[in-house]
Amino acid sequence: MFEITPYKSVGPIRFGMSADELVGAVGDPIKITKNRLGELDYKYSGFRVALSSKDNTVVEVGLVPETEVVIDGVKIFSSPDAFAKLVKNDGDPYEYVGFVILLNLGITMTGFHDKDESQKAVTVFTKGRWDSV
Repeated sequence: MFEITPYKSVGPIRFGMSADELVGAVGDPIKITKNRLGELDYKYSGFRVALSSKDNTVVEVGLVPETEVVIDGVKIFSSPDAFAKLVKNDGDPYEYVGFVILLNLGITMTGFHDKDESQKAVTVFTKGRWDSV
């Protein structure tokens, strides 16, 4: 289980860490690809980590239900009322192209608000990453 500290870390993964530090913290990825932003995506079982194309440091962590995560004491994937609690805790959510963005918590959620179990995912991001949408 990974604990989210908004804008700081997801379990042992800290925003701003280098690729070498990432591998030291969570091991070798299953696969490395480039995403649509030209960033390196390190893919692991149950999560992926995006590294900035500018300085090759961690800027985003995407998680699916195989990896349980906790924020504000809420188990995001296993608590039946997680979405409602987190929307309330954030206080200022908005939706953008199918993602519910919780800037105050530093996460996006998809598949929760429309009850699409096959699309459930959470993205945790560095400061400024979603501010312009």
